Amino acid sequence: MVPPGTSGRDPCLSGASERARGTPGASERDPCPPGASGRDPCPSGASTWDPCPSGASAQTPCPSGASERAGGTPGASGRDPCPPDASAQDPYPPSTSTQDPYPPSTELLDVRRIRLVEAAVPPVPSGERVAMDRIWDLVVRANPLLFDGPVAACAGLTRDGPDGLVLTWVRTTYRRYGLRRVPGATACVASLYTDVLQPTPDGRLLVGRMAASTAAAGRWQLPGGAVEPPVDGLPLDLAALRRNAARELAEETGVVHLPDELALWGVARGAYGSAGVLFLAPCRPAALLRERFADLTSAEQARGREPELDRIAFVGSLAGLARLGGPGADRADCLGPVVARYTAAAGLSPGSRAGG
Repeated sequence: MVPPGTSGRDPCLSGASERARGTPGASERDPCPPGASGRDPCPSGASTWDPCPSGASAQTPCPSGASERAGGTPGASGRDPCPPDASAQDPYPPSTSTQDPYPPSTELLDVRRIRLVEAAVPPVPSGERVAMDRIWDLVVRANPLLFDGPVAACAGLTRDGPDGLVLTWVRTTYRRYGLRRVPGATACVASLYTDVLQPTPDGRLLVGRMAASTAAAGRWQLPGGAVEPPVDGLPLDLAALRRNAARELAEETGVVHLPDELALWGVARGAYGSAGVLFLAPCRPAALLRERFADLTSAEQARGREPELDRIAFVGSLAGLARLGGPGADRADCLGPVVARYTAAAGLSPGSRAGG
């Protein structure tokens, strides 16, 4: 589907949109401006991690938080299903327990190579399945737009040399993410998603606020979403992730790029094993980006649909990010680290920093 308001030139928009119930909807780093730094925040000896960390609280072994594109809910992006990692939209409300021993955090890994390896999804024991189904039923009652669609989940990340990663993934459905609310669950998995850094020539980044009808209304985040498993024997590889990222950017903002125009920028690793593959898009003027978004919004509303984002903004500093929505506003966990690293590398002018 070619997103409303676009020129129709985007060849990457094949397949159904992840909007409500399936309604239709580069290998080189981009020089405008530079992206991730050469520093690797992944500590020595921490080359692998578990989506359901051992030693998790007996009350919530996979503490609740942010998750996947909500099985088709408009605008519900794919993030960490084994929270509380507010890097995404979640059909399961985040926990407010002060006893959670795993505070939210995000690491940005500087990678230039990603190899994806499919593994067998862990079986769900009968007791866990009963609890998982009960949780899913409650969630769907609260939001009937959700559906139990297919999704690719992250089962592990392992360093592959100084600048590479091996990402192990499994095929599952959104229902499984309810397992993080099951004490002692053994079969939960973490989310896999793509995000796009869309810069302006002055080095600011486009961010969007999720619309009221989405699973994370009011949350500010980068354009992006969950990764679906491939079909018809196609591989899930870096090229497939680029296509996913380009599609999500177009569906959410109306901004069209060819997949090969997106450069791998890094990987956001959530505290509980989520993996967000980040791509850098070519620069576009802020005025043009606003125009594309306005066109998309008008076209969606003419079709009787609410756009996934109700607002976009451009940020060039952590101070500018903090001003979005005011104190206490909901912002994706990875947004702060991404903005800080990108704008530092881009070398923003004082005027640009002050403005965004």
